Amino acid sequence: MIRLYSIEGKYLYEVLDDYKSSENQDEIFRCFIDKIWHSSNTRQIYTKYIRFTMLPEIVDTDVGRILFNYVNIPYIASKTMTTKTDYISLIRQKINNIYNNYCEPRLCTRKDYIELLHTPKTLYFRWEKYHDENDIEDLENRIVNNLNKAQELKNQYSKQKMKLTWNQFKPFIEDYLRRGFNNYIPLDKFEDKTKFILDIDFVTEDNFSIRYLCRCLQHNIKHLQKQYYGLSSLGERSNYKYARCIDCGRMIAINKKDNQTVRCDDCQHKNLQKLWRESKRRQRMS
Repeated sequence: MIRLYSIEGKYLYEVLDDYKSSENQDEIFRCFIDKIWHSSNTRQIYTKYIRFTMLPEIVDTDVGRILFNYVNIPYIASKTMTTKTDYISLIRQKINNIYNNYCEPRLCTRKDYIELLHTPKTLYFRWEKYHDENDIEDLENRIVNNLNKAQELKNQYSKQKMKLTWNQFKPFIEDYLRRGFNNYIPLDKFEDKTKFILDIDFVTEDNFSIRYLCRCLQHNIKHLQKQYYGLSSLGERSNYKYARCIDCGRMIAINKKDNQTVRCDDCQHKNLQKLWRESKRRQRMS
């Protein structure tokens, strides 16, 4: 199909303005979305390392021999920023980040997980500075335990991600961007509507448009989570709060005053069955 519209050389706000005034909105949107999916700013997942270099005089000590095994701690990371400033690359980076944060099971960027991975490096620099003999006691066990805790956290957070492939994820993004196109309000009208004056020297029309579409994506992905777990019907303002099942990681809705529910109904049923079997086994053994 030959398209008459081209977004080449246009700013994003110009594309959005053309879309609002055009009788052929589908063509304009398809030109935009094709550029997004064919952007060179693709998702990149790679192995990164937490590294530290030991002083030569420490390597052959008791502490050094233990810590030397952990001078390179690998973990899975992703590209989260782009040096390109065009709106296609910036919006595609936002899409990449959203998928990685909400759907990519290999990736964990949570602060508590990363801090646990830094345990050997932290302990080494503490020893290098203070040479505290108490730090030697049970040193390897502390490192191993913290690295095991890190893996457990990663597994738990992985369960909390939506099981959507990249191709399953893309139609949702297209829908959210299309809503953004339909609901777009130009910067000058936005100022008049909200009575909030923006300094155009710092907030350009294109920056405003890019931020607007990125916020549309961020807002809607949170709604997708609720929809994915069957919780969207509860509404934004309700008597419920959201939590995560400690076993399967799914999102659950519980009463705001409920501080005891930690499992979804399915996992709670399985847990009660497990407790019942253990009780029966203890009775037989007694």
